[in-house]
Amino acid sequence: MLYKLAAQAVTHLRSYLSGEEEVLNVLQFHQRTLANLIHAQMEQQHHEAATEYVVTVTRGFIHLEGADFTLPAGETIKDFRVAPEAARDIGGLLFGKFAKCTYLAQRFNSTPEWRFASILEADPDVLKWVKPAPGRFQIFYRGEHPYEPDFVVETKWEKLLCEVKAARDMEDAEVRDKSRAAVEWCRQATDHERQHDGKSWRYLLIPHDAVEASRTLAGLAAQFAVVAQILRPSSLRRVAGAHRSQKSSPSCLFQRRSGQRESHPC
Repeated sequence: MLYKLAAQAVTHLRSYLSGEEEVLNVLQFHQRTLANLIHAQMEQQHHEAATEYVVTVTRGFIHLEGADFTLPAGETIKDFRVAPEAARDIGGLLFGKFAKCTYLAQRFNSTPEWRFASILEADPDVLKWVKPAPGRFQIFYRGEHPYEPDFVVETKWEKLLCEVKAARDMEDAEVRDKSRAAVEWCRQATDHERQHDGKSWRYLLIPHDAVEASRTLAGLAAQFAVVAQILRPSSLRRVAGAHRSQKSSPSCLFQRRSGQRESHPC
């Protein structure tokens, strides 16, 4: 591509300059500007996709440390069961009084995230859930770019990574790359769990407008569970039909509110 763009630049200069000497003078005098323009065009056409993943399991479980939150003066921890005011910035609020969250308090980036947490709290099949704190999860895409899913959930039957995404961004290239990395993480985690009589993992990519109070986690999983063939970026698809994993295991995804710490497979 570099040679092609460079040749196009020279051809363009020849189209209006009087001779080769004048073309050479322009190339020499404006070489940095031309190089920057060509580089910018190359960046627009650049796309990096993972062809394979290197998986390292160092030990069965690692601790996800507790998250630290600060509250502005005059603010208190809100009851998650009370809907936030529509005009308020939900990202600045801290919610508590959860029964199934492994943290005593959580923040949400959007109203659909808060609504999804409410669905988890009301679902009798959900055992535990958490929004991982930044830097705690070990999923990487496009080389060393870290990805932390919005929610990690354990049900009676399986374990889930869940991402609530704006509907307009569902087909975004970066979202697809994160999805492929998460699906591969789930595949590797499932293989590890099967060796220890554990539960399988799945990845859910859920559009924000599908998160409604009337929905259940099982219904969302049946509609928005994602599978991908790692070598084919265009192969992301949603799978219809609920999935039943192997039998439940005494091993836990989280340690229940013990010092605000929780665990998950590497």
